Amino acid sequence: MHNIYKSIKYFSIFILILPIKVFGFENEKINFGKFSLNKYEVTIMEFNNYTIKNEVITEAEKNGGGYEWGAGWVKRDNWNFKTPYGKKPDSELEPAVHLSRFEVENYCKFMNGRLPTFEEWSYAAYTQIFDSDKFIKDKTYRYPSGDIAKEMNSQGLLNYDKHVDVTILPEGVNGLVAMGGNVWEWVFDGHNDYPNYPVDRYYSRNPEFKVQRGASFRESQINYFSSTNRAFLVPTYSNVTSGFRLVINNPL
Repeated sequence: MHNIYKSIKYFSIFILILPIKVFGFENEKINFGKFSLNKYEVTIMEFNNYTIKNEVITEAEKNGGGYEWGAGWVKRDNWNFKTPYGKKPDSELEPAVHLSRFEVENYCKFMNGRLPTFEEWSYAAYTQIFDSDKFIKDKTYRYPSGDIAKEMNSQGLLNYDKHVDVTILPEGVNGLVAMGGNVWEWVFDGHNDYPNYPVDRYYSRNPEFKVQRGASFRESQINYFSSTNRAFLVPTYSNVTSGFRLVINNPL
């Protein structure tokens, strides 16, 4: 009987801890001078709060599901930002996915922010701005994890095989989390030429496409996480590997 009560006690504590972690979560804004960038990707909890306040129903919800890459884009029933894999997520602090570029822009506007530009995202992800015990100040690294691709949620590194709770992932350059791996992140720019980035995964240019940075849990080639890499997607598309983070303009 004592063991039963002991088990109930520990189970009750476990149940209480879960909401404390979620409700105590704050997506810290890291100050880069002219702008501040979220430490973490925008989470399910944050985006859900926004949809409740604004009575928003996402396109993936309206259409009965979202997409993942298989033999082309494959629709999955009931996959949306609330149930990214068709069922309740392991954590509300997983990144919000299955959101089109237009949907994430609306969120950003409501939060009095915007998406980061390609240059802002790159600056924050690869150049160490602050004093650090782990990274050299003012050095520009090849990866968000430093000189070596490591400790990122992708194939061959952390190997979670899906996106995960942002708070369980390690910090990288500038204390940012998951700038490499977990999910691709929408940025402001169209898919134009970038003279300062001669190496590019995609050589065709189409400004109607919108750029994404950072790669996702699906990627296995480390060059996907490098400072010269980008992907693109039609802005109306949404899928299980695409998320975002928020920028706020700082007062001049």
